[in-house]
Amino acid sequence: MVHYENSLKLVALIPDSRLVLMNRCGHWAQLEHAEEFNQLVDQFLRTH
Repeated sequence: MVHYENSLKLVALIPDSRLVLMNRCGHWAQLEHAEEFNQLVDQFLRTH
């Protein structure tokens, strides 16, 4: 988990990165928002 402000800095510094914010999510996005998380990972893998 990274604070919002630090996330903005990181996404600006890391080439080809994306920032995804998930509402009402703790430390386990892959469990708490499994469907959305899996779609995002699948999309990432297909484009890279």
